[in-house]
Amino acid sequence: MIIKIVTISLMAVFYICYFAKLISQKKQGIKTDQLGKGKEGFVKFIEVALKIITYLLPVIQIISIVFYSGTVHIVLQFRSVYKELHADHETGAADNK
Repeated sequence: MIIKIVTISLMAVFYICYFAKLISQKKQGIKTDQLGKGKEGFVKFIEVALKIITYLLPVIQIISIVFYSGTVHIVLQFRSVYKELHADHETGAADNK
């Protein structure tokens, strides 16, 4: 649980700084939101898709943090089984069984 709190806190700090920078640049007259503007065809489609994904990313990150259930342990278990099988193959131990 502590890891979830730390990761959400770090993410909040990052996005607070990110949006503060955007607001600061907007006040200075700097336009930072250029994706999809003045474009046509496939280029516009790609840039608009990128823009949508950019805005959805924080939501996806929060969902992944909140619903994280430790699946990395499964990946590590498969990796250790693979290493064990690979080690047996190299030493010939699997042939003697």
